[in-house]
Amino acid sequence: MVAAFVASSIMMNAYPKRMHPGVRIIGIDGGGARGVTPLEFLGELQKLLGDCPIHDMVDLAVGTSSGGLTVLAKFHQKWPVSHCASVFETLARRCFSTSGSALGRLKAVVKYITSDAMYDERFLEGALQENLPGHLFGYVPGIASGTKVALTATSGGNERSIFANYNGTAQPTGYTVVRPENNDDEASLWQAARATTAAPIFFKPITVDGQEYWDGGLGFPNPIELAMWESARIWDKNISRDVVISLGTGEASKDLPKRKTHSIQRLWTSFMDFLDGHTRYGDIRNGLDEQRRQDFFRLNIELPFPIRLDDVQSIPLQKEQIHLRPQGQLIEVATALLVSNFYFQLDTSPTYDGGFYLCEGSIRCRGDYKDIVNALTTLYQPEMEFVTANETLTSLDLQGCQTCTLYNKHVSFYVRHPTEIVTISLRLAQGIERKISGFPKKDPELPDMFQITQKKVSG
Repeated sequence: MVAAFVASSIMMNAYPKRMHPGVRIIGIDGGGARGVTPLEFLGELQKLLGDCPIHDMVDLAVGTSSGGLTVLAKFHQKWPVSHCASVFETLARRCFSTSGSALGRLKAVVKYITSDAMYDERFLEGALQENLPGHLFGYVPGIASGTKVALTATSGGNERSIFANYNGTAQPTGYTVVRPENNDDEASLWQAARATTAAPIFFKPITVDGQEYWDGGLGFPNPIELAMWESARIWDKNISRDVVISLGTGEASKDLPKRKTHSIQRLWTSFMDFLDGHTRYGDIRNGLDEQRRQDFFRLNIELPFPIRLDDVQSIPLQKEQIHLRPQGQLIEVATALLVSNFYFQLDTSPTYDGGFYLCEGSIRCRGDYKDIVNALTTLYQPEMEFVTANETLTSLDLQGCQTCTLYNKHVSFYVRHPTEIVTISLRLAQGIERKISGFPKKDPELPDMFQITQKKVSG
């Protein structure tokens, strides 16, 4: 018996239509010589990522002060983490060479009284010019374009500013992007680095294109907040953030003995708390909903005692604190970065089938899928599957497309309605699941992306 019925057929205006991959962002706090801490974290993460360079898995990196130096070295220049750490330690010891003795500190205080800075900025500038040639904005010979980077700074009138290697889709509110009227006056790499590290008391400000700039920590103590704002300005306010990583430079234990203080001490403590990226992190996290918190990671250490920004003698202690931490959180962050490389693409228009909509597409990979799969296999086990909340879609393996050699796994699933929220995840060992890029999403996408037509189907 042949039956006929009328079904809705959803036709996309243009397809294939990608479920837009989200962005991966990282923010690195400032902290003077304590900047060795985020570098150690990056080094440990890179070990877990195997042959997948971490700079290829971050779309936007923002840094403040010493964090700005790390952002430039790792995500702009694409140096190996070991080289970043070596240069940073040499720079810190060179700039703060007199901080290790009582006489040296006394000389620094006298210098501050006479010249408004405890340390000679010429040492810092010479090292920056030697290691960071070229300009921040525009093409860098020998370096492929990739991660967008921004460095924070504070300019005249306590105005918040950023130096960036990109242009956004709109002008920001509450801070400015440094852009000269004449392209020939574009800031060089070392000038941007010098501006974000010009910590008051320690170094004098720098003048770039007629404007003085100080340390960015005065305006952005935790740059991950700025990174989230900038991701919406660069791409789209509705862009999903797959992975958000905030790297700290150590926090003094809150269990230290409490002492009576007078008003000046309390004001100073309040000011230092304002500049503390970890304190600001708590405020930022409190403003996130439960779903976004799952994608937000904070890597930091607890220090046994407060460490000054110029205390280079404590560098070995900071490294030790990181290696004493359990690796669980680092593995979680590495997993999130690896899985974020996979995304779903709708290959054909969804069809109405017995009360549901059949969606057919493919899971793709942005990056070298072989290295990514190998890294995941090392962390977990070979048997990994892509799943929805209701079913298993396909397994994860090393088989790529025979035509283009890229990762391309066909999958299909049903939804009750095009506006239904769908999440595709990668199921790992012991039932651990991590959503792939761009999810959760309405599937296929918002209804206005489609044309609804009536089609007569016989069977």
